[in-house]
Amino acid sequence: ATPATPASAATPAAPATPATPATPATPATAATPATPAAPETPATPVTPS
Repeated sequence: ATPATPASAATPAAPATPATPATPATPATAATPATPAAPETPATPVTPS
């Protein structure tokens, strides 16, 4: 009689895929410093008539 075919060895499971490390959060965008207001334009002195 034909010898029994040996059972195929179970294929070992693929190793677990390592979890992708979390991408670190982008550092907070630094707030743009407020543009200082332009200094007040000095009033033009009234030219005496």
